[in-house]
Amino acid sequence: GAGRVVDMSNTIIVMTSNVGSAKLLDIAGGDASDTDDEKRKAQKDAVVLAARRHFRPEFLNRLDEMIVFNPLSRQALGAIVRLELNRLSKRVEERNIVFEIDDAAVELVIEQSYDVHFGARTIRRFLDQQLVTQVSRMLVAGEVDRDATLRLSVNAKPADERDLFKIVIEKRAPKATDDGKDVYGGGSSSSSSAAGGKRDRGMHEGDSDGDEDDFVEMSE
Repeated sequence: GAGRVVDMSNTIIVMTSNVGSAKLLDIAGGDASDTDDEKRKAQKDAVVLAARRHFRPEFLNRLDEMIVFNPLSRQALGAIVRLELNRLSKRVEERNIVFEIDDAAVELVIEQSYDVHFGARTIRRFLDQQLVTQVSRMLVAGEVDRDATLRLSVNAKPADERDLFKIVIEKRAPKATDDGKDVYGGGSSSSSSAAGGKRDRGMHEGDSDGDEDDFVEMSE
């Protein structure tokens, strides 16, 4: 509408649609993530047929190709869970805190959060609800020091639906720089924990807020 001219000669346009997505579950018998090659072909044929019924031939004739995306496999979902935990680690990287999760806990996350109709975005929301609040409280209380590994496993006796995971804190040696000093500028690790209701403040001199505050703010 602004009168601009764009050269589209070297452009690839990708358009997505959920037309025929219900057929994926119907053919897979309710579980679209575990299907053999024969079912995959049947799914693709059903989705392409649904697209041809929904869109006009004049539109489809201008498309170079129609690609049917396979539903996420169990293995792919597990990788997504671990990637999301790495994302949470980035939010407390100033403290060199990392998350690790065992296979049983990964399966529990998938069972509790994944919905084929909504995709993998529900995994991120589930982890935020289950972990961010809990870890934020641990940071504020001074229970987690720098250079810590938080190991997540299944809680065998959960009190409620928000108590599904058990978190074990393990202390690691601080990362060293080329000059032999640790990443916080000294020759040894320095951890500061909350005491008397006061929060551990910034990791660097001059910071007004500790990184646990950032973690809390992002969980709200």
